[in-house]
Amino acid sequence: MTCFHQIPFTPDPGAAEPVSAPLGFVHRLRQRLAAEKVPQLHLHCAAVVLDENALCWLNIKQNLVLVAEPASIALKQLELALGTKPGRLSLEPLARDAFDMQSRHTRATPMRPLLWQTGLNVLDGSAPMPPLSADSCLQLRRWPDFRVLTRRHDDFRICALLIRRGLTVQDACDALNLPQNQVQAFFNAAYLSGYALPVLATDVPTIPPKAGRLATRWRDVRSRWSQ
Repeated sequence: MTCFHQIPFTPDPGAAEPVSAPLGFVHRLRQRLAAEKVPQLHLHCAAVVLDENALCWLNIKQNLVLVAEPASIALKQLELALGTKPGRLSLEPLARDAFDMQSRHTRATPMRPLLWQTGLNVLDGSAPMPPLSADSCLQLRRWPDFRVLTRRHDDFRICALLIRRGLTVQDACDALNLPQNQVQAFFNAAYLSGYALPVLATDVPTIPPKAGRLATRWRDVRSRWSQ
């Protein structure tokens, strides 16, 4: 049986948090992912901390993440906390040297695809990930990294819908005739990874997008990425 070694996190006194207002973990993370548009919120590296123990380390500028070993246990702890007790999570500033030192012992992986996959697994898509609710209306701010869509083909249809307008989970289910848990998992993932943002509710489309056009676009995308 593999043991999970908790790694106590020691705050870096030289990397003070630029924002003093108390924010939830997910909101704070999303702010940092969009920091290129808000210079005063720029944060190069940070640690994801659960009850004073580091689960992973983020290099936000270079889109890299290091996960504490065993990674499967660390990510499961993150998923559980995001779904049930997000208040136990915090995003702590981290010196670049500290990230580089940790990278000598832990393999770096792309950050946004990992956040997306983590979001898909929160509550198994059976419920909104806090602070989302059933009434949350999301719209994609840009197309996601296509690596996150390759194994869930219907998610491309959701992308094509939400890139044009903001909808709730139920709106998307009705428009695309997809299961609620699949759409909710997409919403959780797109929100956590910073690809989607909350918007005011809009009129619900009464006619689903034409399947033929969406299928053609999806085949074109898959063809390009498989070359």
